[in-house]
Amino acid sequence: MLIFVTILLLITNANWVSKFSVDLDTQQPSVNSGIEINHGMLGDNYYWIRVDNTSCGNVNSYGNVFDFKLCKNLGGMDYTIADDTIKIHYLYGETIISNLLKYLENIAKKMDVTRLILDVHINLETYTKYYKSHGFINTGVICSDNPYWVETVKYIS
Repeated sequence: MLIFVTILLLITNANWVSKFSVDLDTQQPSVNSGIEINHGMLGDNYYWIRVDNTSCGNVNSYGNVFDFKLCKNLGGMDYTIADDTIKIHYLYGETIISNLLKYLENIAKKMDVTRLILDVHINLETYTKYYKSHGFINTGVICSDNPYWVETVKYIS
């Protein structure tokens, strides 16, 4: 069983996105990076990740003064882990979707999970744009809670 504590990672160089996909647990934070990654758990099996840009202000003699108009959430993901499946409930952040999915694949391999499940809108525009290239397959199964969404699956080997 994985136990996650909210973590704060500050990564300074331009390759933070590729470093993020390797393994959040092994990243060494560095001060003044401008990127904050929080990973935590709600309840028994509900996990979340949020990635934020914290380069939002100027430092003065009183400390950091933030301009919240410049602060930006870069992306995030909510997911649950069941026996042989990780179900992605919420995934967003166009620039970091690939990295979030790669991170989730790493978790799946560590936990011997065989598949990732993600529901997409029936028009498949988002599926075609983001998820098909990452190996998700349209199963054609209509979601039980919304007839306008279908289930996609990615098998982990």
